[in-house]
Amino acid sequence: MKVNFTIETDGKGLWTDYAGPVTVIELSLNYISDDLDHGELMAKLQGWNHEERGIVYTDPLWIKQFKKKLCELGGNNDVGYSEAGMQGDDYVDLDVGKKFLMSKLGVSLTQDSRLYPSGCDDNKPPTENYDDA
Repeated sequence: MKVNFTIETDGKGLWTDYAGPVTVIELSLNYISDDLDHGELMAKLQGWNHEERGIVYTDPLWIKQFKKKLCELGGNNDVGYSEAGMQGDDYVDLDVGKKFLMSKLGVSLTQDSRLYPSGCDDNKPPTENYDDA
C-alpha cells in the first residue's frame, strides 16, 4: 500500500544516532501466521541511507510516532520492531499481532480471505447473524 507520511527519529536507538525526519512511502504485510495471531509488516523508507545513518531499528521516537500514524490509518498499535537481522537497507521490519491483523488497515494490506468468512460483501465481516429462512 502506497503511503506518504513523515515521522521523526530521535537518535536514541541502538543502531543510529540520526535525529530527524523519516518518510515512509509504502506499507506491506509480507507474512501472516497460519493461526492468524501474528505477522510481519514492512515500512519502506524514502531516501534513507543506511551507510550514513544506520538503521531505524530500536529508535523509541520513531516507533511511538509510527504506531500513532497506523492508528490514524485504521490500524492499531499492536506493532513492534522485529529482530535486528530482519531490518533492511531502506525499510523497517516490524512484528504485528492479531489485533493489528484484524484491524481495517491490516485487512486492507493483506486482502487475505482467512481474515473474513467467505461470501462477505466488500471484504467486511458480518455484523449480525443471517438466516436463510
